[in-house]
Amino acid sequence: MSTISPLVVKCPQCAAAEVFYSCEPECCFNHICARCRATFETATRAVGASAPGARDLRDGDERESDAPTAQCCVCDSLELGTLADGRAVCTACGAVLELVLENVQPG
Repeated sequence: MSTISPLVVKCPQCAAAEVFYSCEPECCFNHICARCRATFETATRAVGASAPGARDLRDGDERESDAPTAQCCVCDSLELGTLADGRAVCTACGAVLELVLENVQPG
């Protein structure tokens, strides 16, 4: 298994990867696309798989406060990353997750 990369979130309107988290976990998971200005919220759904070694593969760097994020639906952690195959993974509990984009508002 290779190192888990930071969570990748693509805009549901224009597919750009220049997406920024614009709120705080106590409020919501609102994100904004730097290219088209669309806004949307992130959520996760468990896919029934796990990556048991995910905790050992964290890169150790702190996440930037405006970096895309979502909350793990299994353990509520914000420590999510992306596996080599593009799926999201929680590095706190090892759950493999489907990233869900909700409340999409065109920019």
